[in-house]
Amino acid sequence: MTVQAQKRGFSLIEINLAIFLVAMGMLTLFSLFPSGMKQIETAHESTQEALFGDYVLNTMRAEALQIQDGTVWTNLTEFQAAVVVGLTNVVVQSSVSDPLQFPDGSGLHMRYILNVSDAGSGLRSATLWCRSGQYGDNDPNAFKASAAKFYTEFFYSGMP
Repeated sequence: MTVQAQKRGFSLIEINLAIFLVAMGMLTLFSLFPSGMKQIETAHESTQEALFGDYVLNTMRAEALQIQDGTVWTNLTEFQAAVVVGLTNVVVQSSVSDPLQFPDGSGLHMRYILNVSDAGSGLRSATLWCRSGQYGDNDPNAFKASAAKFYTEFFYSGMP
């Protein structure tokens, strides 16, 4: 009398195949983490640049509203000096700034170029290029090409 053995369990080939498929899935999943971390870093830098741009340009607009002397509006140099009064360590300049440390104590730094110019017809304009971080290109043209750009205009409608 012969009894045929029942086949139970998995063969070695099936186990190896299952381990291989699980390993490939995990490697694919783990390969996404570095790109996700890079996206988080980029988003954080973009947020810091936007906050810095908002702070600088809104402070300049508030200072421009405080100008009571019409001669300040007609003299570009005086206007430039008047609109940056409320800004700590921020000056109008055409070259890349030294890194400014954020006042919130986070240890983050920002580099920028701030240009205030005459836009004609009673308008003044301010353009701010900023880039998060301490290090980078000091060539103004290369810096402007890679930096975030923010723009605003000031209109003088006369004395109230």
